[in-house]
Amino acid sequence: MLIGVILCGCSLFCTLLFFFLTFIGEKYGKPICFWGGAKSLEDVVKDIPCYNADMSILYRVWAAAWMITAVISLFLSGIGLVLVIANISAGVYIVYRFYKRILSKYS
Repeated sequence: MLIGVILCGCSLFCTLLFFFLTFIGEKYGKPICFWGGAKSLEDVVKDIPCYNADMSILYRVWAAAWMITAVISLFLSGIGLVLVIANISAGVYIVYRFYKRILSKYS
């Protein structure tokens, strides 16, 4: 039970982080980077509002995946652990691929 609560807490933290990035993407006037990117995209992105809208959708979907993981972790810690590992490994790769696709669409 304790493992499930810990997994749920970590997943909820990630949910809040990515919902926060969604909020920034919708309100911010500059293009938002991939969450770990330090590179400025102002000279690269041509249509900033549409780019930010697509990035917000990407972060919203990933936040939803973390939210589902949090709920499942609370009740089924074994499955929750598998989902956390999947979000960390395959999830990062998938989100990064979608980010590169969005970036090339608006470059």
